[in-house]
Order: sequence, then structure tokens, then C-alpha cells
Amino acid sequence: ARDVIGGKVSAWQDADGDTIETGLHIFFGAYPNMMNLFQELGIEDRLQWKAHRMTFAMPQLPGEFTSFDFPDGVPAPLNMAAAILGNTEMLSLLDKVRM
Repeated sequence: ARDVIGGKVSAWQDADGDTIETGLHIFFGAYPNMMNLFQELGIEDRLQWKAHRMTFAMPQLPGEFTSFDFPDGVPAPLNMAAAILGNTEMLSLLDKVRM
């Protein structure tokens, strides 16, 4: 546990006196109001987008991980289908067909 209360929305001052905010756990580019706010504030060019990836521990291989990579430019839920089909480490073809 940290000595800062608030969890995913906590804020504190670092050693330099700068305020650090944990902020939102996650947000997506599909949230139009959030994107409009970033544009209105003039900070949309300062966002650091990360690849849309879900990483899982593989139960059959303790200590090993695999990822499902969601392709850019593919709308949901098709991007999730592509991520599932593209993973060859966790799900067999039969597992994918059963979904």
C-alpha cells in the first residue's frame, strides 16, 4: 500500500513540489467529450497514446505472458476479433472457433 490515499485518482506533490495526479485509469480515443476537452485546452498534441494491447499470464506456462494486440483503425468489436485471431500463444484455433 502507498502512503497516499485516493487510489486511481490520487494526487500528491513530489520532491520538487510538482503536483502529480494519477488521473484516469484508462480512457479511449472513442470518448468524444474527452477528445473535445483536450482540443479545447490545446493539449491534444501532448497526449502520449499507447498501443491498445491486453496482456495476460498464461496459466499453462507460469511466469510467461502473451498479448492480444488490437489493430489501429479497425472499429470495435472487429478490432477485438482481430486481436483474438492474431494471438497464437494462448488460444488454439479450436478455442477461437468456439468463441
